[in-house]
Amino acid sequence: MWQEIVVGCLLAIVLISSLAVVYYKQTPLPYISTFAPLPRPALLLATRALTVVFYLVVLIDDLSAGGIRNYDYYTFWNFNLQTIYFAYSLVVQWRSVQQGHARRLNTLFDVVLADALLVMTVFWAILYDSSKPFRWVEVAEHGVNSVLVLLEFALNDYSVQKRSVVYASCLFPAVFGAFAWVGRSSWRDDWVYPFLNVTDTVAPLWYMGLIVGHGIFFGVALGLAKLKRCVRQPATPSEPLLSSYLSSDALTKA
Repeated sequence: MWQEIVVGCLLAIVLISSLAVVYYKQTPLPYISTFAPLPRPALLLATRALTVVFYLVVLIDDLSAGGIRNYDYYTFWNFNLQTIYFAYSLVVQWRSVQQGHARRLNTLFDVVLADALLVMTVFWAILYDSSKPFRWVEVAEHGVNSVLVLLEFALNDYSVQKRSVVYASCLFPAVFGAFAWVGRSSWRDDWVYPFLNVTDTVAPLWYMGLIVGHGIFFGVALGLAKLKRCVRQPATPSEPLLSSYLSSDALTKA
């Protein structure tokens, strides 16, 4: 059907273009923190540690109920990505090696922040069905996690990098769209989300909306970063690149 050809071409264009931008255009510049660190880094460390524990409990409970098929769902993809971010940032902060990982963590957090807000909004505004049984992990994965991500944003010294839009709004959703199509053709009897059905007459519009929707929520994340710049003290040139902020001595003094 023509819809499948159009959707396939759209996904291919987005994927290839995104990879080309990542590979050719994003020349790394020296990473400079946007915000001055908060005076008590131990608070951020403790928050990340407790968050990792919470995420692992949710993941174990959800996997014990749904098994590997949970990975069919975009929510679970995002929740796993958030778990990776919090665990990664915790290890980096604990080992005081932020300077070599700051850009990767900031980029990963940009994706986590924008997509957490999108997933929460879509679930409660569109997908939530009050007539179906409701498990606590659904609240954890569509609400509590977003609160924890916003708390992390308030405490860390990351802004939202415009260059991250290619990951958050193009590459990540396009990869999931392709994965969902493969899943429907291989191991699923239905589409994980009805609007991803490539045989639908308006399927191309849904897939374009998928990309545009991610772009809108990345814009929301940029707006939150602008708000953060209004309330947080900016970094100064004399401040080391987060090294004293995250060093063992700084944590001890905190």
